[in-house]
Amino acid sequence: MKSFKLLTLLLLINHLAISQIKTTFKEGVYTKIENLKSNSPDYQYNFIVTKKDSTKIKSNGGNLYELTTDSDTIKKKFIRKELFSYVKNDSVFINGLPLGISTDYCLALTTGTFIVFEGSMTNELQNQKVMPAAIMFGAIGAAVATTKVNKESYTYILSLNTGNVRYLTSEYVEARLAKHVFLLNDYLTEPHKDATHIMIKYIQLLNEELSN
Repeated sequence: MKSFKLLTLLLLINHLAISQIKTTFKEGVYTKIENLKSNSPDYQYNFIVTKKDSTKIKSNGGNLYELTTDSDTIKKKFIRKELFSYVKNDSVFINGLPLGISTDYCLALTTGTFIVFEGSMTNELQNQKVMPAAIMFGAIGAAVATTKVNKESYTYILSLNTGNVRYLTSEYVEARLAKHVFLLNDYLTEPHKDATHIMIKYIQLLNEELSN
């Protein structure tokens, strides 16, 4: 009986931890996904956030936002590899590198348990598209394929509970809404439920419900 009560208590604690991820994150630097989940920034720092233009994306690839600093004490390698997220004002920037989505940062379109963001092609898919061109046509073929790849973008969704990243699809949204009947029913009645802005809307509504 004691073991059963302890198990019940642990499950309840786990449920509360999952359901209470905030929809507003504190400003600061997060080096791990666990810190973002617990809304506990590692430290405060004012990075310079720059939105890259299409020419830079086309030539160099990477995600849309770049973090830089005027300080000599913080190395580019640290920004590129060691940070998971940076929150400034109401904007949440997610590092694509630890998620296997190229380099540099993506702007979150939702906040809470599930974070939707637009990013470049995954590293795995990039290799699948570039390698055949490199094998068949050498460096020139690889360069042409890379330029095409760099221009493509996708909408992803990150679960802070699992750390998993998936493409944002209506099937994924329906699965996440399955235990939230009213939200699911509203979503299913949407005439354009496959539209990205509609899916984003319901993911944010779900985040708000989970945070209560």
